Parts: sequence; C-alpha cells; structure tokens
Amino acid sequence: MPCEAGNGSESWDSASTGRTRRRRTAVRARDLAETYPFVTTDDSAMDAARLLAERALPALLVLDADGHPYAIVPGSQLVRQLLPHYIVEDPLLAAVVDERSDTDALTG
Repeated sequence: MPCEAGNGSESWDSASTGRTRRRRTAVRARDLAETYPFVTTDDSAMDAARLLAERALPALLVLDADGHPYAIVPGSQLVRQLLPHYIVEDPLLAAVVDERSDTDALTG
C-alpha cells in the first residue's frame, strides 16, 4: 500500500512481501509544460490569425507588453472578429468559402 512521505511530493510503495520499497516522485506542472506560440497585445489580429492557421492551434496565448499572460483567445473568437459581419449573421454564407481557401488567405 502506498503511504505518503515527507511533504507529499514522494510516496513509498511496498511489494507484497513488505520488504521492497520503491521511491516515486510526484509529477509537477513544470514537468509537463511545453512552450506555446503566443502573440502580444500589440500584434495585429491578422498576424494572430496567421499563427493560428499555420500551427493549427485551438487558441492563442496573448501576452502583455511585459511578457505576462494577458488572455487566451479561442480561435473561433478570433476568426469571428475578422469575418465580415454579414457572414457571421448568416452561417450559410460561410459555406461559400471553403476551408482550404481560408487557410491559403491567412498563410499567404
């Protein structure tokens, strides 16, 4: 049975005989973290949309002028801001422009 040791960052497992112990350390967020593409509050929405399309990202991290996290913007919200208002109001018009031409327009 596992039992907590120290400050909770480690645990000890005993084998069925109770003689063997194995040390297991806890996984922390920093161990899982990877760098993620970002834009700054000074970047244009079009540059943000290009990054979103080029990397096939679900959202973008937005940093302020000091490099601190400011917001996470979902891709759908960003694209909605770039589309003409009449297309947003009538989703059937969106079907006129296929997905490939949208990506080509953004990636230039």
